[in-house]
Amino acid sequence: MRLINTTTYELHDFIDGAVAPKYAILSHRWQEDEVLYKRYIKGRYSKDAQGYRKIIQCCDFARERGQQWVWIDTVCIQKNSSAELSEAINSMFHWYSKAEICYAYLSDVSAPADDCNKCITQFRASKWFTRGWTLQELIAPKHVIFVNSSWTVIGTKWSPDREDIIQLADIIEEVTGVPQEVLAVPESRYFYSVAQRMSWASTRITSRIEDAAYSLLGIFGVNMALLYGEGKDAFLRLQRELFSRTGDESMFAWPLPAIREIRGGTIQYDINGANGMLAEEVKNFAGMNNVRCLSTKDAYLTLTGYGAEMMVKKDGHPRVFFSNKDSRFVCLPLLSVADSRHERRNDDFGKAYRLYFHTTGCGHYGRFNLPEAVQHDHMDWKPFPHDHTLIVHHSKSETFRYCSSISFQGRYYEGQHYGHTA
Repeated sequence: MRLINTTTYELHDFIDGAVAPKYAILSHRWQEDEVLYKRYIKGRYSKDAQGYRKIIQCCDFARERGQQWVWIDTVCIQKNSSAELSEAINSMFHWYSKAEICYAYLSDVSAPADDCNKCITQFRASKWFTRGWTLQELIAPKHVIFVNSSWTVIGTKWSPDREDIIQLADIIEEVTGVPQEVLAVPESRYFYSVAQRMSWASTRITSRIEDAAYSLLGIFGVNMALLYGEGKDAFLRLQRELFSRTGDESMFAWPLPAIREIRGGTIQYDINGANGMLAEEVKNFAGMNNVRCLSTKDAYLTLTGYGAEMMVKKDGHPRVFFSNKDSRFVCLPLLSVADSRHERRNDDFGKAYRLYFHTTGCGHYGRFNLPEAVQHDHMDWKPFPHDHTLIVHHSKSETFRYCSSISFQGRYYEGQHYGHTA
């Protein structure tokens, strides 16, 4: 772990983070002229640069409050070292949680703190609340002090023993969706389902696609290898890791877009409209802050590197249903998932969250939406009369690639059979 001395502004390495001295930590939005590690240690920066001034101002602010050391990501991580970057990202939540205090610098809040109404209005609208990385920087530290662009204190996340400072927990919950319980006690985040925690990040953005997943590692308490360049696969990897650890089916309850086109009263189902079992983006979890996981027992599906496999046993509990009118339709009730606003019965079908699947032409299934009238036609759905294994690919792109490869192989072998080179 690398820290800055708030008096000398020099960097110091602490090989074992467990024996590092007490420190403050900075949370902020990156801007264009940030001073990074190599430029900082070589003195290759302008002292007028906003990024440099932010470092010095943070050190001065912390020193005035008794902190000798401070951690600032721009200069305390050597980002051109993939090993150091990977360690830092996987340790980030821990580092923020161990800090004596976190200073959240809101550069776009310029109103003076004594102009309370204007200051709070700007606070609510700050872009700091829209960034992916700042979610864990909000939750992890026990104490967060918010400061404006002039380094004047706005208020605190949660410090009930401080009567001299404005408490902002209720406003923060309203803006972010993160419950005050989690703001006060970070460990309580584990009482919330995967879907609920995903919903806290659903409206946030990151500069790199992969960071939408990597910025959530600490929220879920997992570690992953960083593979910049993998794009949306990072978020799919995260979900597979989460299900293998938790068995929390709420992560499958993300809603599909409403059906837009019906031709001649018949919905067209093909691989172009098929969705995978997993969400491709965190924004798919928007609005799921009330979706709870009731139990992780009696799992009827597993996630492999290939896809989701649902084992249907004729003599077992009828967890999976098929359409009596069209056997290509399959329904999976998520019996262990409930909406806390409207308690759902834990029965075979009832009011459980339901996922609907349809064959994609390659022997596997894709997730589709169904008209509400079909969804609620309970008499149409029957338990499978025989043992069956259903396979649903993780993502729409995987389904498309698999079906395309099957189609290509079929054309290839057909050409070989007739003496063509395909």
